[in-house]
Amino acid sequence: MREFELKIEEYMLRQGMLSEMESGELRGGESSENVGCGILAAVSGGADSTALLHVLAALKKKYGFPLYAVHVHHGIRQETADRDADFTAALARRLGVPCIIRKVDVPALKLSEKKTLEEAAREARYAILRNEKKRLGLRWIAVAHHGDDQAETVLMHMLRGTGVRGLRGMLPINEDVIRPFLGTRRREIEAYLDELQESYVTDETNFSEVHARNVIRQRLLPVMLQKDPAVVVNLIRLSLASQQIYRDMERQMDSLAERVGLVEETGRFSFSAGAAEKEPAVFMYEFLLSLFGRLAGGRKDFGRIHAEDTAMLLHKETGKKIMLPGGILARREYDRIILEKTDALPGSSHDLRLRVEILPRGAVKEISKKRYTKMIDYDTIKGNLVLRTPVQGDRIKVLPDGGTRKLSRFFTGQKIPAEQRKSWPVVADGQDILWVVGIRLAEGCKVTPATENVAVLSVEGTFPEHLPEEDTQEPRSAKQQ
Repeated sequence: MREFELKIEEYMLRQGMLSEMESGELRGGESSENVGCGILAAVSGGADSTALLHVLAALKKKYGFPLYAVHVHHGIRQETADRDADFTAALARRLGVPCIIRKVDVPALKLSEKKTLEEAAREARYAILRNEKKRLGLRWIAVAHHGDDQAETVLMHMLRGTGVRGLRGMLPINEDVIRPFLGTRRREIEAYLDELQESYVTDETNFSEVHARNVIRQRLLPVMLQKDPAVVVNLIRLSLASQQIYRDMERQMDSLAERVGLVEETGRFSFSAGAAEKEPAVFMYEFLLSLFGRLAGGRKDFGRIHAEDTAMLLHKETGKKIMLPGGILARREYDRIILEKTDALPGSSHDLRLRVEILPRGAVKEISKKRYTKMIDYDTIKGNLVLRTPVQGDRIKVLPDGGTRKLSRFFTGQKIPAEQRKSWPVVADGQDILWVVGIRLAEGCKVTPATENVAVLSVEGTFPEHLPEEDTQEPRSAKQQ
């Protein structure tokens, strides 16, 4: 075996990825038909997954475990996607690995499930991988994430706002997914492919700056590396330290739910505010984030800021409430904190959700002009952002000098039908309206040359069919209305 393959073997043994495959009965290929111990490799045809399949094929010769390759054709890039599928099939044939090609219409899923293209692709890919793993009776799904990917992930989580859990980055083993390359750098993988004289394909979407990860990879990290060549190594070390810290925290948090009197109901959690106040803040933040994830079906839309905002309810009077991503309402009811899943925006007929991503100004190539994606100066936010419907007293700044207009007057000027005004979605910071969704972004929060951090606001869901044109004109008078 080659030096790189031996390094990956040692890592997999140390992490427990090969523990059930090194026993005597599994050596020598005698049990290649056994199930429950094999690996399903996710292969895109790119450099990383091509190297992964080579390494696993070499280990299969030594350990005799079942090995299959699966390539998912997402139906996005047409001709180049067909090329990638053909390349993967040919690679697997050369290595003697059975290969499964599965096609899925991700653009159609994006529309039907109201997700971003990236989310729809990822969810469809993992659904296919798990279906094939189950069908074949295998134990692991192997993906090719490596150390440089880990550094990008940790940095992305930091920029979005995260706690200790997010600083862990990707785990070597996460349920049935293993990452044999996580202790390896990208340059080592490329050197291994050069040694093999192996080719690979390149996905052109890897260079698109639509996705935050690509912005970090192509713009932000290179600048950081110029300042400190050890930045990737330091981020990897941070992830390893955070993984250990979080394991220790989990042991201490095992009985937290009992200590705060957590009551679980369908689509709703509640716990004692008084008991929660006595807990360490960092434990409560992680506890809240876990509850958000359980209610929303995932934690990707939640950051530490949401946990901190919810924890503020511990010090508020009864009746106080905030709206969170994923349609979750958090409120104080006497001595209880209530978290509950709502079916839609309160008071609205629209099924909407707000996504917030925080980026440094240098990572933003151009200001979004999309109707339902806006960028604002993150540091102008005073409290917490909430996607809600209008309430009495709402005002929106319409002039750079701070001139405001009552939201009701603004709607009149925009000729919004009276029956739609009460349910129109707005993004608010207290009673300051920062964005009348689909119509107007307020003054005072817009990105300027002095902006250091940018909040990218995206609202997804079903909007009214007939919208007025976006209002980009300033009123003629600076007088407050």
